[in-house]
Amino acid sequence: MKYLLNILISSLFFRSFNFFKVLLSKKKTDVLLYYPQHFNTQAKTPFILDKIIDTLKKNNFSYLLVEEPNPQHKIRNSYAIPNDLFWMIVILLRKFFRGDDYSTIDKKIGRFFSRFIVNHHFSNIITVSQSFQSIFRGMFPNSEIFDYQHGLISKQYFGYLDGERLSKTIISNQCKLLLYGVGVQQKLIKLKFGNYLKENSFVIGSPYESFQKIHNYFNHSVLFSLQFTSSHTEKENRLFLNKTINFFENIEQSNLRLKFYVKAHPRHENCIDDSKIYNYNFVQRAPESLNECFKLCSLHITEYSTVVFDALMKGIPTILTEFSGHLNILVDEYRFPKIKSKSLIILFKKMEDKTFYQSICEEQIRWSKKIYSPFKEDNFKQVLTNNSDK
Repeated sequence: MKYLLNILISSLFFRSFNFFKVLLSKKKTDVLLYYPQHFNTQAKTPFILDKIIDTLKKNNFSYLLVEEPNPQHKIRNSYAIPNDLFWMIVILLRKFFRGDDYSTIDKKIGRFFSRFIVNHHFSNIITVSQSFQSIFRGMFPNSEIFDYQHGLISKQYFGYLDGERLSKTIISNQCKLLLYGVGVQQKLIKLKFGNYLKENSFVIGSPYESFQKIHNYFNHSVLFSLQFTSSHTEKENRLFLNKTINFFENIEQSNLRLKFYVKAHPRHENCIDDSKIYNYNFVQRAPESLNECFKLCSLHITEYSTVVFDALMKGIPTILTEFSGHLNILVDEYRFPKIKSKSLIILFKKMEDKTFYQSICEEQIRWSKKIYSPFKEDNFKQVLTNNSDK
């Protein structure tokens, strides 16, 4: 109830009526872009969709940008149409509709809306994080629905994968995937039922343009991407917290003069009290902007955050903490070229060798290009053009 009340008192709540106005209008739009609020930064558009929006503008595709609310995340985008009211109605309707799973229920709700309020036609719908995807399939049975990859695809998390098989929701929704790299596409096609993606997945690249180098050596400033998130169990978050504190204790006792800039996960959502980690003199909160972080730091550490790829795009290598025995996604599923060493302390000392630092960076960049290739505007434009020709 508190969650819904936060939506009602939002300053953007009444602006969310505009989405209903769009749905009621007898018009046609080339692309509906739909994303969850926690992807927001301070920019005009969410970073993950920057290149897609640029391509739509340059090629005169009409589009609508719609934002799904998240009361736990403060940053709202004044350029997107908020979906607060429509989202709230869906949450309430889920109490009354019945089905074997959430996808079936959402498609029924979508068909309900389609009967009474939907006059608008979207040729293409692009979601992020599969948000509202089944709702949209029910509302717009004739639209092409795509999901743009975000982060790492892993069997640890239900979404694209359901264990060792492709998620049945993707197939039942006739959803097509827009992927970051050939390596990701090959990984998915090898899954059970992955043959579906031979014709229904397209590599358009990640939200990045190209690789560049900011630092040529280790400057003793380190960006630490935390993985305390509501997606983990309380036990997992507690493990990460205790391991992080032990790690900082070891740093404090060493003779290393390091400065750590600690960045919370976008979906931290108060899942654990991590205030203790900021009690160390060499630890401070990282700037909000990743670009500012990379100007300060020449090394990145994390358990498995996709900031690994953001960092490598700037020529900054990553050390994996490996605090967990079962969440080593980058190594186990993507063969990340980790640096072998007996301890993290030894690794930091090795990084002081400029030649070692640069060789590690080059190796990791070569690996990442198969997973997170730069955005391919022509590939994305071709996907939309082919669809409009049908």
